[in-house]
Amino acid sequence: MDVGVNDDCLSGIPVEDSGSESEGGDLNEDSEDGEGKDVRSTRKCEDMRNMWEMSQHERREEQRAERKEDLQKLRSKLLMVKLKSSRVKLKMIDLQYPLEHNHS
Repeated sequence: MDVGVNDDCLSGIPVEDSGSESEGGDLNEDSEDGEGKDVRSTRKCEDMRNMWEMSQHERREEQRAERKEDLQKLRSKLLMVKLKSSRVKLKMIDLQYPLEHNHS
């Protein structure tokens, strides 16, 4: 078989015929490539899942931080309302005290 390469250049590399046996070998090589493709696609899927899980984790952390900030704002508003109501009560007591002592 003349493929443009001298037998001397091959130096011990076996030459395959283009018969049915080599086609079977090609199928095996294709299946190995297919397995490699499966491994690569599995890795891609795992990478995508990891990215999604990380984004889910980050999203949860952001939501947790937002809830914490919102609760802090609500607590401070509640404290302000309580302080105002306490001031109003104190003012009312201050106003009522002289009135009660004037009548006695």
